[in-house]
Amino acid sequence: MSVNYVSVAKEIIRASDYLITLSGHLASYFNKANNFIVSPMPFDTNEYSVRLFWNKRSENDAAHAWMLGKLYKIQEKLWTRWG
Repeated sequence: MSVNYVSVAKEIIRASDYLITLSGHLASYFNKANNFIVSPMPFDTNEYSVRLFWNKRSENDAAHAWMLGKLYKIQEKLWTRWG
């Protein structure tokens, strides 16, 4: 299962026996006011998924294109460094 918003994931986790994988920073934020168990992954992994979602009406917006360009460059640097 995948969801687009952490707030949705938090409600699913709260009401089920599912688990979620998050970055350490996001897991700390996620658990600030809630009673979840946060634990490191029990194995090493270099694989992860990055997804960007946006409304079609923003497709030709200059500011949107600029931001996407910045995000792509950051991701390229990370892949080069850790790839």
